[in-house]
Amino acid sequence: MLELAVQVKHGTSLIRRRRHAAFHVRLSATALTPEIPVSSFVDQALKNSPELAPTLGHTSVRQENGKTVFLLSNRRGRPRESFESSSAPPIFNGGIFDGVSANREEMFHSDGSVYVLPDKLQDFPDDLSELKEMPFSYQVYSKFDRFDNRGNIIHSLHPQAQGLETSLIEDLNVQRITQLAPLRVDQVRLGFETYSPRLLGGAFGSIPEVEKRLCLEVTADRIYLFLEERNLASKSRLPFESSGSLAGINKALEELNLYTDLYTSLLQEM
Repeated sequence: MLELAVQVKHGTSLIRRRRHAAFHVRLSATALTPEIPVSSFVDQALKNSPELAPTLGHTSVRQENGKTVFLLSNRRGRPRESFESSSAPPIFNGGIFDGVSANREEMFHSDGSVYVLPDKLQDFPDDLSELKEMPFSYQVYSKFDRFDNRGNIIHSLHPQAQGLETSLIEDLNVQRITQLAPLRVDQVRLGFETYSPRLLGGAFGSIPEVEKRLCLEVTADRIYLFLEERNLASKSRLPFESSGSLAGINKALEELNLYTDLYTSLLQEM
């Protein structure tokens, strides 16, 4: 089993009487579980909770210069300023954004190696480690597009690949990155913020207000999870409980025998 470390902030706002909670969760490899199967875990988490990453089910589309542009309403990738601060807890890895552009809203990132297969079957080695490897990366990031006439904030989605044909990941199906062969996925990051328009009254109109934030990073030696909900639903005790996202991550951990009942462990921290 992985080793769990948790830091949590929660409470109720005095003015609007809203319950809020934010969890920093780190699951680290141990002597009994020395390596986390990155592809298998992310694949299971996305199967259990498809809303964790952008798909066609979340988007609308428009045609622009002969290309399809995918659009999200009241949801964007995670910007650096939302997850980096001087108050970040010790379990947070400050290097999580190494190499990420400061103005990029990252929604999905994966990197690793592509195995270069021999032309002839008889040249195929017994061990994959003997094959030549080439690095690859695949990202989806968001960019502000516009406000609609109802005050919703619209972002466009932009996939980008290096060392990999973008045609292999059609229609923003990022889960395929965990299923393609011959790939070795070393790291996956995904994250987003969701919004709702907040009415200011009178002639002031409305502004977008952050409701939820999620960040998940998976490597071979650790899983980092950040969950925040600023207006917990009346029947919810933990962030992302009502949407099923937390349950999907919890189930993936149990299916791969990485950790048992993360939900209860987090609930005990409240």
